[in-house]
Amino acid sequence: MPEATPAWLLRVSENIQFCIGEHEAETYIEEISLQPVPLTPDYCNNVIFWQDLILPVIDMNKFVGYGAETDLKNTSSKHIFVISYQKQENMPLEYIAVKLSATPEKILVKDEDVCELPEEYPDTLKPYLLSLFNYNNRLTSVFDIAGILQ
Repeated sequence: MPEATPAWLLRVSENIQFCIGEHEAETYIEEISLQPVPLTPDYCNNVIFWQDLILPVIDMNKFVGYGAETDLKNTSSKHIFVISYQKQENMPLEYIAVKLSATPEKILVKDEDVCELPEEYPDTLKPYLLSLFNYNNRLTSVFDIAGILQ
């Protein structure tokens, strides 16, 4: 029987979906107020207040250069997922929020679904790519979340 790992599928747009490990998933927020932050990169120009923390909100569409799914001047977002990560082993957990276009889905990632990097894969994402697999005939990435924020 092939190995399978539980994960969360996060759909950012029609062009982008990625997975995070079950242990990285903190919470899904259906509606939250976004606070704009001036003089920041346009892919990360909002924050949310979550459990006494201020978290940056990543818009992966803007990060890749596809444009935002929704207007970043909006004061709320319908789909936000809070992700935990560590910059280094034995360091405390840190958190970020990611804008999604749909409700996250719990899936099983199978070893046999791993695939090669296609030529048309966005150059912006290549430095952060840990793995790539095919899920329901769609390319799905696994990223180094900590690396995106550095």
